[in-house]
Amino acid sequence: MRGIRRTSGRLELRGLPCSLGEVVNISAGGVVVDGRPPTAPRVPLELGEGGDRIAVRAEAAWTVRLRRGRARTGYRFIDPPPDLLPRLLGVRLPESRQRML
Repeated sequence: MRGIRRTSGRLELRGLPCSLGEVVNISAGGVVVDGRPPTAPRVPLELGEGGDRIAVRAEAAWTVRLRRGRARTGYRFIDPPPDLLPRLLGVRLPESRQRML
């Protein structure tokens, strides 16, 4: 079985509001969430809260069952906005640095 290769670093952002559960960590390519097991391979996902919500489409890449009907799921973003992480962090990076995320 082949492993999934990471193409970017991860940030631990526990407490970040997410429509699918509790965020464990996030990267420019996806997010790991503790919540209900996915019911479909592709899902709409909202990160943030209030007027700062960011909507992205994602697909479940892997799932590990936890206790009490919960699961930890890795979601891969489908066409995320290039400024996703800076928007979530509230930091504006120069255009040249945004691609590094």
